[in-house]
Amino acid sequence: MKKFIIRPYQNKDIKSILSIYNQSRGTPMSLEQFKALDLNAKHFGYFRRYVLEENNSILAYGHLMKRPGSREGYLITTIQVDQSHRNKGYGKAIWDRLWSLIQREKPNGLETFILDTEPISKEWAERIGFKMQAHEVESILRLKDYRPRYSLSKVPIMLDGLQYGNLANEESLDKWERACRLYLQLCQENPQFIRIDHLAIDVAKYILSPNRGVSEDSIWIAKDQEKWIGMTVLRRVHKKEMRNAFTAVCTEYQGKGIGSILKYIASDFAYERKIAYLRTFNLSANEAMLAINQRMGYKKQSGQWLMEWNLAELY
Repeated sequence: MKKFIIRPYQNKDIKSILSIYNQSRGTPMSLEQFKALDLNAKHFGYFRRYVLEENNSILAYGHLMKRPGSREGYLITTIQVDQSHRNKGYGKAIWDRLWSLIQREKPNGLETFILDTEPISKEWAERIGFKMQAHEVESILRLKDYRPRYSLSKVPIMLDGLQYGNLANEESLDKWERACRLYLQLCQENPQFIRIDHLAIDVAKYILSPNRGVSEDSIWIAKDQEKWIGMTVLRRVHKKEMRNAFTAVCTEYQGKGIGSILKYIASDFAYERKIAYLRTFNLSANEAMLAINQRMGYKKQSGQWLMEWNLAELY
């Protein structure tokens, strides 16, 4: 039997890596989407991926990368092993290779995401130095029996003296820039709900990018006359699936039902486009938004733990 080898990722490996990656996803990602994800990652300034190969089959992979929104100087680390080849030391072998890179690059720290259905992986991460920072809960809304609330053909929608419209209906030349600024403002005003640590305009532009499946008509803004006070963002991730990737309201306007209206508008938008499933992620601390999701009919799915490791004491 040929002994396994660990080598740098090559373009020909992508289908094998995608197959392993999809083992942890409720909805499989297409090859085209995964290639776009890879392309984005390589533009972040640092991207290193290794694969573990045995008998010409890729059984595990791991990578280190920068990501907009992460803490300053932190790298994202990911390790995934084929489900039929776990508990053989492959994950540890990939980690050892990544650790040699970490010692050379000396980042301020590391972030990793672990499925909350894999407590053994969480325990292993804690043993080597990671600490849990947040729990992200995924919820899914099946739109087969959903009943729309609003007529989205009549924009702006007027409710209780406020306007709701999408970015496609805005005429200002700086509307994308303004949407990005609103996104950053909402992140700053809701730090306990939204896990964005490094706030900068390039982070907002990345998250609201058309390259990530966001379009002008999938960004909805709540307005008090000309003041933008809230937003919801939808992102297409599959032919029959969208993600309600972000919903928030300015602090002074919270508690007035605006968040609920934005969430319903997002659902109506997906329904009109014959989307089968609408998914959303929320931090477990965001009890208000989780309650809205429950009232709308969202069902909780498995989520993920965000783990962090401050490496400053090692250097």
